[in-house]
Amino acid sequence: MKILKLLPILFIAFNSIAQDVDYNKVIPVRSDENSTIEDKLVALAWKNYPDNRIAESNAVIANKEMNVAKWEWMDIFYANFNLNEGYINPDRVTNNNIFFPLYNFGVRLSPSTFITSPMKSKAAVERYKISNLNVDKQKLSLRNEVLKRYYTYLSRIEILKVRVTALEETSTNFKVVTSKFKSGEITLEKFNSNFLIQNNALEEKFRSEYDVKIAKANLEELIGIPLENVK
Repeated sequence: MKILKLLPILFIAFNSIAQDVDYNKVIPVRSDENSTIEDKLVALAWKNYPDNRIAESNAVIANKEMNVAKWEWMDIFYANFNLNEGYINPDRVTNNNIFFPLYNFGVRLSPSTFITSPMKSKAAVERYKISNLNVDKQKLSLRNEVLKRYYTYLSRIEILKVRVTALEETSTNFKVVTSKFKSGEITLEKFNSNFLIQNNALEEKFRSEYDVKIAKANLEELIGIPLENVK
């Protein structure tokens, strides 16, 4: 009985896992004031990052090549026209300078015509499918990379806040230690130990400030504009 009760749950779970990805929703079509900051960043990145245009252009090229391949079999038909002086200068026409036949029509056939042309057409269709899959892959990769860089940026800011607080605390403590050292209440060893702690806290703050700037630059590389301009 328990197994029977679990079957509907498993069926629903399987369906939810098996659902196809709607790639048109991976990248927001447009962003407005009601959009999340994440969707705004993803939309900007898709609009401005050159790799996305490359993927789309490759799909357009593959589509054109597919259409060309579909009509390539028409090359078996040909027509010729004998252009000579009789058509250029009729007044000087004689029987000797008119070439016959005036028109030639024909069909070129070879065993490969019925083999290579269909194969080329099918190959072009597959290349077009691959190009579209590459566009879909680019959408997924871009969204993942934008969000990853954005969340990295946010985490770097939070770490910086921690470093700033730590520096403020060590600075306050170091002032007390300095005062005690001057009055002879603590040893030089104790003073130097706190001096190193102060310097380490200062270095950590500088390092965190650098990490924030790099994380911001990495995100702006994708969206194409300063982060402050995202509205």
